[in-house]
Amino acid sequence: MKETDTEGRHRPYWPAALNKKMAAAYCGISYELFRQLCPVKPISVTDSAWGQRYLRQRLDEWLLSQDPNEAIGAHPPGCKRRIGELGLLGAWSP
Repeated sequence: MKETDTEGRHRPYWPAALNKKMAAAYCGISYELFRQLCPVKPISVTDSAWGQRYLRQRLDEWLLSQDPNEAIGAHPPGCKRRIGELGLLGAWSP
């Protein structure tokens, strides 16, 4: 599914609940790899196996749990966080 922004560019539209094929695409991995790796359990929208959906929020949580990087905004003590504190602006001041 595609959605158009205000400048006419297409961007993907992801519903809140995705079938397995869409969930794999959302995660950026193949269907087979998704089936092997993803620990997220689907919800049942209907009684049919075709009614199983993966919540996008849970997929986001799983993907974030795989990130080895430090959380954005978490700075070690003494870390300069603002551009002005980095000394990059020279003598300029607002």
